Amino acid sequence: MVRDEEWLIQACEPVGDGWKLACLGTSELVRDTEATFYTELEPDVEPLDPARARLVADDSPGFRRTRLWLEAVLRKTPLPLHEQRLAVAHRMLADDLLYQRRAVAQALAGGAAPAHPDRRRGTAAPPGRSLTASAVPLSPATGG
Repeated sequence: MVRDEEWLIQACEPVGDGWKLACLGTSELVRDTEATFYTELEPDVEPLDPARARLVADDSPGFRRTRLWLEAVLRKTPLPLHEQRLAVAHRMLADDLLYQRRAVAQALAGGAAPAHPDRRRGTAAPPGRSLTASAVPLSPATGG
């Protein structure tokens, strides 16, 4: 602990009357921030010893606090770069339907979706209607 934040010491070397500590922030406010501390200037460097950690029982119903903490940690964990399968959280889709998964898989694979029959010829008419001059409203600015 330095300045009330948690840091992971990545390297240290003796300098003058103290140590030079190259650190990476781990607590919420300084996460992924690189910093260098000198123990001559920072007299309150306090090592966190896991052996002195105090375990506290979760007394919430159904271990709710523990489950929420584990879920938060899992959501922050990035997927490996080489992972090719789709990754969705539990119940992320309101209705987990096969056509939704197929569309995402096809988009990620770089494939084009098959064209709708009405759009193959370049028309954008709704089903059951034809695109004619009378079906296209003209604005007053165009003189129509």
